Amino acid sequence: MRKAFFVLMLVLLSAGGLVSETVFEKADRLFEAKQYKEGLNLMQAAVHDYTSHTDLGKVYWRLAQFQLAIGDELVHISGTRKKLIDWFTEGEKMATKAIELTPSNPWGYYYRAAHSGRLGQMKGVFDALARTQSIRDDLSLALEYNDKHAPSYYVLGALYASVPEFISFGNTDYAVSLGRKAIDTGKADDSSYPFYLKLAISLSKRNKSVQGRNTCIKKAAARFGRMDGVMENHFFYEGVCDLHRKFPYASDGVAQLSDKEEAIVILDWLIKKYKGLTRLSPVDQYDLKEAEALLAELR
Repeated sequence: MRKAFFVLMLVLLSAGGLVSETVFEKADRLFEAKQYKEGLNLMQAAVHDYTSHTDLGKVYWRLAQFQLAIGDELVHISGTRKKLIDWFTEGEKMATKAIELTPSNPWGYYYRAAHSGRLGQMKGVFDALARTQSIRDDLSLALEYNDKHAPSYYVLGALYASVPEFISFGNTDYAVSLGRKAIDTGKADDSSYPFYLKLAISLSKRNKSVQGRNTCIKKAAARFGRMDGVMENHFFYEGVCDLHRKFPYASDGVAQLSDKEEAIVILDWLIKKYKGLTRLSPVDQYDLKEAEALLAELR
């Protein structure tokens, strides 16, 4: 009788301990399935179910995650400028709330940076440039809390590739290094396809010859590991990245390719991967068109 009682108690305690995680796991499954509205509704309801900072922090960064994903689809469907600004502003607030609740969680910083970047795109070039420093600071903090946070490397790479070098901190060498790190730490599934697209864009912008990038790699190797911050160290990641190894898009490695040649190989592979998906979201469709346009330009 006593044994049966203890077994029952263990079952009840185990079930109780899994309740909160089940909600978050369901949210993560919905996000992977690209069921963003359902995930947003789930997290909006979950706000009222928790009191601890840790759990509420998990709720709010996921709210910001779903808000961003839906907003990105609205950009490519029918969202008006004002509606999009309001939408991403709300997402930025969600991410800030997550940071206040759980300041050591990288996701809050990442999603605040992402929403801020979208707001810059909506409001114009001067607003976008004014935001670059705070976006970089948030992403740098995310990496200090988790040096394997692939999305932060990805967005930083895109940021360094897009920001003008002559009036800001843009740097295509850093962009390529950060892009390579994003891919090396990211998931090996279709969620990483944008990482490859941004790397191809960064390579095409840098446009170094084989000799030129080998020189760049040697210089980067000498500096990697000597910088104080995680982000700053990975400005030079390409110096320790084995380009002779097998890549998803190049079975014989890419050490003997120029930047342009590697970008073309990536885009060829990526376009086939996108076309092989059973369902393309509006964002996927936009990325596919961008990949096709860049490939046509490089050829």
